[in-house]
Amino acid sequence: MKKTFTILILTAFLSLNYFNANAKVWRLNNSGANADFNNWTAAYNAASANDTIYVESSATSYGDVQLHKPLILIGTGYFLDQNPNTQYKNIWNASFAFVDFYTGSEGSKMYGFTIAGTVYIGVGDIVITKNKIDNINFYGTTTNFSNIVSS
Repeated sequence: MKKTFTILILTAFLSLNYFNANAKVWRLNNSGANADFNNWTAAYNAASANDTIYVESSATSYGDVQLHKPLILIGTGYFLDQNPNTQYKNIWNASFAFVDFYTGSEGSKMYGFTIAGTVYIGVGDIVITKNKIDNINFYGTTTNFSNIVSS
């Protein structure tokens, strides 16, 4: 009995690690550089739940972002022109017009963006940190949002 239980636990652990290990990393660049995608819609449609999208700097915004699945979004940071000693020499930010976290996007993480408009939060269990955001708006049928990390 003990051996069967141990095998069952080991199988469950390996299965969970297998599914986490299959998350992909994508590059998005709308400035003409060689990347996996050159627009947000194509990158979002190709990404699976828990994939990571590195959004590279650009002189233009990547537009409106609506998340219905958990993704990890990593931008280049902000105030790059005020920090000339960083290793990143391009002064453009990775920016979105607005970001909307819909049902299904629980578990998403967003780092290093400039958001010119509003970040709309309609779910819990998300991380929004190290971003320059003009406005954050909570909405939805519940007022009990939990596990939201923002800084």
